[in-house]
Amino acid sequence: MANERSSGNGNSEEKRSLKRVEPYYYLRVYDGDTKSYVGSVVDISKKGMKLLSERPFEIDSTYRLRLPLPEDSIFGDTLKVEAKACWCTPLKGTTGYESGFEFEQPVNDGVFAIESIIRDLRKEKLI
Repeated sequence: MANERSSGNGNSEEKRSLKRVEPYYYLRVYDGDTKSYVGSVVDISKKGMKLLSERPFEIDSTYRLRLPLPEDSIFGDTLKVEAKACWCTPLKGTTGYESGFEFEQPVNDGVFAIESIIRDLRKEKLI
């Protein structure tokens, strides 16, 4: 079972240098190897994301993940990333988990694709 950490807003929020964007639609995330569904993005930045899932993730473990991209993306149909689980906490009143990930090795022009996703999200929400 994953180690658990509180996701309180204390110092972790203050340490973030990049604004995270909340998707206006479900950004689904899949296992990079098995292609099975692992969760949905709650928020995302160029450096990481928060994920809602039905299973816990092991803290300090690195996961290969895939995020489908919009049909008109110049970066292809899928963004492949390696992401380290930084924290994982159970959601109260449910069987789900909330986990924080830091991107380690985006591939396939990953950083640019993430920036493109963020620009699209900002444009639609007029951030």
